[in-house]
Amino acid sequence: AEYMVDFMLLEKGGEHLQIQHSALLLNEDDAFALASLRKKPYEKPSPEDVERALEIIKEQPVYGIFVNSTLVSAATFHVRLPEIWIIGGLYTKPEYRNRGYATSITSIMVKDALKQTALVGLYVREDNSPAKHLYQKIGFKPHRKIKWLDYNTGLVP
Repeated sequence: AEYMVDFMLLEKGGEHLQIQHSALLLNEDDAFALASLRKKPYEKPSPEDVERALEIIKEQPVYGIFVNSTLVSAATFHVRLPEIWIIGGLYTKPEYRNRGYATSITSIMVKDALKQTALVGLYVREDNSPAKHLYQKIGFKPHRKIKWLDYNTGLVP
């Protein structure tokens, strides 16, 4: 499969942070919650899903927003270099969308990143208009288009 992806950048000074909800850094105790995030309410994550979530939490900072002890939105930094930090993996449960959770978590991450770097980037599928609108509202600007190729891995942007 082939997807067109926009690489978007936010430069320090161009941010328009909008924080309505508080997010926290996930820890190892949150691995089950992270593994459950993309599952349907009636689906349980496999032990492998939980192990993978635990590895992600150990390797990189994962931000999350909980509502009544349910993780409803999360994202991480895939790259943290002096020159640029890159946000990735942003996901909000469908039943919690359009309530400001993704806007808040992205704003909090931008705020934290700009303490260490002057550039924050992210990738978003070209056809994901709601996400692109959210990122532009915070201050991200389209920088470059990239072709994402998937050779039977099942990984999609």
